[in-house]
Formats: sequence, structure tokens, C-alpha cells
Amino acid sequence: MAGIIIMVGLIVSRLENWPKFDSVYWAFITATTVGYGDMRPKRKASRILAILISFNGLIFTGILIAIAVEAVGVAFELHIPKETLQQLEERIKG
Repeated sequence: MAGIIIMVGLIVSRLENWPKFDSVYWAFITATTVGYGDMRPKRKASRILAILISFNGLIFTGILIAIAVEAVGVAFELHIPKETLQQLEERIKG
């Protein structure tokens, strides 16, 4: 995923005549949906690529969250007795 973001950032650097480091910085800021606004593409093709970067960033973030949630679930199953988990589930259900 990070490689795709870097590649697209470098393509934008050519389209917008930006320095390579600035383009990679812009690509990661766009992918994380922070968007400081200090750099904005002017060409239509660059703006379309910005949308692609944003979607990749959202997908990447979703995958990381899913992995973290799964890891927490596995940790609970390994380290907390089943009886305790059942009691917690009963409390949550009401």
C-alpha cells in the first residue's frame, strides 16, 4: 500500500513539477486524510490521482484497524478465562 502511495506521489511530482520529496509528503498527507492544504494539485489528472491516494489510504487504515481488532480478540481468548468472557457478555447484553 505504501508503495502505491509513493508511486502515485511521484507521478504527481512530474505532472505538477513538484520536488520528489514534497510529492511523497503530499501523497502521505493526502492518504491519511489530514490534508494540511499547503500543497494542492492544479491539474485535473493530479486531482484524480489525489482521489485514488485517498481511497488507498482509507482502505489501508481499515485493514490496520481490522488487524488490531482481531489481535485484541485473540489476546482476550488466550489470556482471559472463558467464564470471565461469558460473564462480560451477559453484562453487556443486560
